[in-house]
Amino acid sequence: MKRRKKFGFPRSILLKSRIEIGELKKKGQLYATENVKLFVLSGESRQDKRKFAVQVYGKFRSAVKRNRVKRIIREHLRHRKGIFPPGS
Repeated sequence: MKRRKKFGFPRSILLKSRIEIGELKKKGQLYATENVKLFVLSGESRQDKRKFAVQVYGKFRSAVKRNRVKRIIREHLRHRKGIFPPGS
């Protein structure tokens, strides 16, 4: 019997290609700090899914540390889905 994930992002939120990532960076909003960039593309309606990408760079020289920071940020956003309302 296959177990279902209780947590995690739905597939509709995940970015699947470089084209989607490029569109997100061109059309989405940018929230940036010294070492982290967050790109957010919100749908026009409630049915459209928000998409986002996390970019970590700078002082996090180790890939392990960069990936940990990205996982923590994604987990935070997953629990707080209403932070970025549609059209924001």
